Amino acid sequence: MSRAIAQALRDQGVGDVVVLSSLGADRDRGVGQVVGLHELEELLFGLEDANVLSLRAAWHMENLLALVPMVKEQKINGGAVRGDLPFPMAPTADIAEKAARHLLRRDFTGHTVQTILGPKDRSMADVTRALGAALGIPDLPYLEFPPEGVKAALQGMGMSEEFASLLVESQMAINEGRISGGERTTENTTPTGLEEFLQNALSG
Repeated sequence: MSRAIAQALRDQGVGDVVVLSSLGADRDRGVGQVVGLHELEELLFGLEDANVLSLRAAWHMENLLALVPMVKEQKINGGAVRGDLPFPMAPTADIAEKAARHLLRRDFTGHTVQTILGPKDRSMADVTRALGAALGIPDLPYLEFPPEGVKAALQGMGMSEEFASLLVESQMAINEGRISGGERTTENTTPTGLEEFLQNALSG
């Protein structure tokens, strides 16, 4: 897919490109599925005649919605990410707004990278409290599961062994600091908070 995208942009002579990427895309291994975005970035940065802006965005808040069935059915939340570790997360609507603004303004030249870090770093313990409040489940606990247990659960949901392994590797990469956002600035901070996102996503 990355090669096809890069070739199509080259063939059509597209002059300005905004690519939706991820924190961790600066690494070529050890970051799970994000490695694919590393390859995409490299190919697009090889477009000599195009201005290419890569928006390396934080972990998507929408990922939390996949946890809702477990929370409702088992009255727990859990994963391989450390419960006490704050890390950046952002809703896709805020990421899309940034991308659209740059495409409209064409305010980038050469091959550049910007991060999008969401409103503030939050831990999975924070997330679990917010999920519990939004779903009417007070005192919802967050359990840290062993990586192999998470992988087995993902495969049980129908994921391939390869993709389940990549998702678990990305969670471990958060724990071990391989996926991080660097310094927070006004430019890379977006407005929509976790509680607001959950209220909008879960209402109705």
